[in-house]
Amino acid sequence: MTTTLYQFSIQELNKRQGTWPEIAKQCDVSYSWICKFANGKIPNASSTRVERLANLLRAWNRSKSSHKIL
Repeated sequence: MTTTLYQFSIQELNKRQGTWPEIAKQCDVSYSWICKFANGKIPNASSTRVERLANLLRAWNRSKSSHKIL
């Protein structure tokens, strides 16, 4: 099953609820937009915003995994 950028972004946001203010700042969107998007209240979100958000969340995943002790 393929996950869309929209689905991926919502899943990742829900894993990082405490970091939404920082995510909003880094994505150049409002905290309110992040809250609404994560809760499915923006069904037709701009593809540019969703892509920017997904790219940031992927970068955070890579950064997090690179700091794990093997």
